[in-house]
Amino acid sequence: MQLYFDVGVPKGNNLLAPEIALTAKLVSFSVQTGSPGGSLITANVQGIGKKTKITNIVYGEKDMCKTVTVKAYGKVECMTNVVEIPNGSEMKLKLADGTIVECGNSDP
Repeated sequence: MQLYFDVGVPKGNNLLAPEIALTAKLVSFSVQTGSPGGSLITANVQGIGKKTKITNIVYGEKDMCKTVTVKAYGKVECMTNVVEIPNGSEMKLKLADGTIVECGNSDP
């Protein structure tokens, strides 16, 4: 995995050992617009960069998004499918390599 920061490359970045693994974490969601055709949701996913390939955001085994775009480091936009998501559903991010990114926030 390559290490990127939204403010640039840190001084001394060559000091990081290749054994260090960063784990992506789904931190929060923010609904920006909503309509009967779907909602635009922004997910705060620390550890995700613009080159990360995301398959979808899922709840249970169901896909939540029609489209998923990484806009910037840690910022993932999702245009949702027309579906009601049950209250209390556990959200996860599904990456193209098969990795599942769990929600890092346990607040209800």
